[in-house]
Amino acid sequence: MDENVIENTGGRRWWTILFSQFRSSLIFLLLIAMLTTLIVGDFRDGVFILGAILINALIGFFQEYKAEKRLMS
Repeated sequence: MDENVIENTGGRRWWTILFSQFRSSLIFLLLIAMLTTLIVGDFRDGVFILGAILINALIGFFQEYKAEKRLMS
């Protein structure tokens, strides 16, 4: 009988995990909103939207990175 084992493929590189955080439709919507506010001249709101995008990406990255590391160990 075969054991129920996950094959270790080496995992993904950290930068691929990081860049995958920016492929969400919500992120695209926030980027459009950020660009629109910057074009209009409301730089403060544009910076806040950029901050929200980066915080979201960092939280998602660390969660996915830790999960992948645990899966591979």
